[in-house]
Amino acid sequence: MSHTLVVYGHPYDKSFNHAILEAVTAGLGKAGKKYKVIDLHVDGFDPNYSTEELSLYKDGGTADPLVTEYQKLVDEADSLIVLSPIWWSYLMPNVKGFFDKVMKKPWAYIDTKTGLKGKLQHISKSWVITTAIAPKWYLRLFAGNPIKGTFISTVMKSLGLRNVRWTHFGQINKQGGGRHEKFLREIREQAEKFGG
Repeated sequence: MSHTLVVYGHPYDKSFNHAILEAVTAGLGKAGKKYKVIDLHVDGFDPNYSTEELSLYKDGGTADPLVTEYQKLVDEADSLIVLSPIWWSYLMPNVKGFFDKVMKKPWAYIDTKTGLKGKLQHISKSWVITTAIAPKWYLRLFAGNPIKGTFISTVMKSLGLRNVRWTHFGQINKQGGGRHEKFLREIREQAEKFGG
């Protein structure tokens, strides 16, 4: 049965990111869309390669049972949502590690004469949601465009993921004006459309 797979990496369940996760799942649920959440922190996912794990890399093997479980969830998904804060201009280490360790060759991609060919085309749409103190324009113009330029246009594209949109909540530390509440309402509405 196909579902939307939500990959989430924040360690604190009272964070604004966790409120975003709840808004996303509420919207998907209201749309009647089946979803599954990978909570990397709760699962205790280790984003680092051990010596054993690295020795299996060439053949696409793994010593981590979570990698096998996550690959199965990806196989069964028809859409993907990645939710992460941006720390030091990039995704959380466990979210980056999810892509490092789970997206193995030849399961997720293969090498060709013209570069990598992604094998996750069954995922028809993806949505990246990030938060940071930095606003979106700063990330794009002064921080090397790490999400749109690197993660979406290089990593996700190399995996065959397409129809990717990016929503960002900047100046997360700026309180007042109801902007956090407004963003959560918008996320819930967008998730409902995403799941419809």
